Amino acid sequence: MKKFSKFLVLTILLGLFIAACTGTSFQPVDKEYVLTTDLREGRLVFLGVSDEINGIENPTLSAVPGSTITVTLINGGEGQHDITFPEVNVSTDVVKEKGEEASVTFAVSTVHGEMEYFDSVANHAELGMRGILMVSTSDVMPAAVSSTSNGDPAVLAAFQKGACGSCHGSMESPTLLAWLRPIFQTSAWPPRNTSRVTPTPA
Repeated sequence: MKKFSKFLVLTILLGLFIAACTGTSFQPVDKEYVLTTDLREGRLVFLGVSDEINGIENPTLSAVPGSTITVTLINGGEGQHDITFPEVNVSTDVVKEKGEEASVTFAVSTVHGEMEYFDSVANHAELGMRGILMVSTSDVMPAAVSSTSNGDPAVLAAFQKGACGSCHGSMESPTLLAWLRPIFQTSAWPPRNTSRVTPTPA
């Protein structure tokens, strides 16, 4: 009886702990984006990491009116940064170190149109770190400059957080090819078969 009572108390405490952690703070998310930071041709830019925005500078994000989205920023190593969405008055925390990440989850406006996002740190927005979130019921293609990802650790860190669809979704992914190319260019690849079999005459 005592063992059962202890088990019951532990079960109740565990339930209360889980409820405290996930209760009112939990928000179901309709869409997620992962971006990192980079310096391209003298310009500071946001660089898309996840899915359809992979490798795109200052990508155009999209969301359905009234939906909830999460945007994650990973510091690529060029200073301190954040992502701010002024129309809904939200922003990520400032990421200060390379590989550090921060996320923000928010409800998108129910009105169709464009929402700006930018880096509010110093003059980074004026230096190029700004983009658009399109609020629409139709799919929006990311309209921005595309560039090949180089396998930077910041991008790898994003993959470890669940953004692997950006490379595993297609065997023709620029990121995947960039990682594989040095392997295939080495003299040790493909492995040579040192043993030779002499066919036996019939």
